[in-house]
Amino acid sequence: MTAAMILLFALAGFALGIAHFAALRWTVRGYLTGTRSAIAWYLARLAGSGAILFVLVRIGGPLVLAALVGFLAARLLVVRRGREAA
Repeated sequence: MTAAMILLFALAGFALGIAHFAALRWTVRGYLTGTRSAIAWYLARLAGSGAILFVLVRIGGPLVLAALVGFLAARLLVVRRGREAA
């Protein structure tokens, strides 16, 4: 395991987090407007994030931790941007 692999997994976690929280935003908008696509976005977000995290867990160890750090960094960024927009 090299520093480059850890960085790669952190970036992958960040990308997953951005995608996950963007889909969450679309899901909430769908619920508020009453569109049927909200359920589809919810299921896609759940299945996509779950499948990718499952694969990362199978790889194991510090790489999963790096991906989690990237995912949480994406969450912080999205929450901060949401508060600024509100």
